[in-house]
Amino acid sequence: MASGRRAIVESIFRRFPIPNRVSRFKSYPLRFSRENASNMEPDAASRMDDLIPILIGTGLVITFIAAYAAIAAWVASDAQKRGYSGRVPVLWLCSGGPLCALIWLAIRPSTRLAERPVDDYANADDAMDAAAKLDMLGDWDEAIVLYQYTAARWPEHEGYANQCIKAINNKRGGE
Repeated sequence: MASGRRAIVESIFRRFPIPNRVSRFKSYPLRFSRENASNMEPDAASRMDDLIPILIGTGLVITFIAAYAAIAAWVASDAQKRGYSGRVPVLWLCSGGPLCALIWLAIRPSTRLAERPVDDYANADDAMDAAAKLDMLGDWDEAIVLYQYTAARWPEHEGYANQCIKAINNKRGGE
């Protein structure tokens, strides 16, 4: 009976042979020698073929990070020039991506802080704040004009405004 089962199994294996999985892989000799080692190592061309996608991918990542940083720097400096803190637009940029830079272009104030007429300031605090921001941005001529306007319109702030004008002149080189 055992021989009958064996015959059936052998006939099945003859009809449906099991592929030899070992033959699909390249076999390497078991002994190590210089000739065998040179056959096993890939040549310079195949190593370069493996390296090119890595270099391209790294270059793209570095380019993306540099472009993202440049957009963030532009958005922050543009917000500061328009009298706003640069933090909020940069946080928008970090959370929403470069699309937020386009949103900033749409909603930003139309005039820069330096272009704003001095008559637009309703109180001394706003004028002094704007003059301090202009001073930090390096727009010293506009800051001095705004400090002088503040001192003339609101005399109680004249002493502080004159000290700020002296500080700006010291920064310029003692004019």
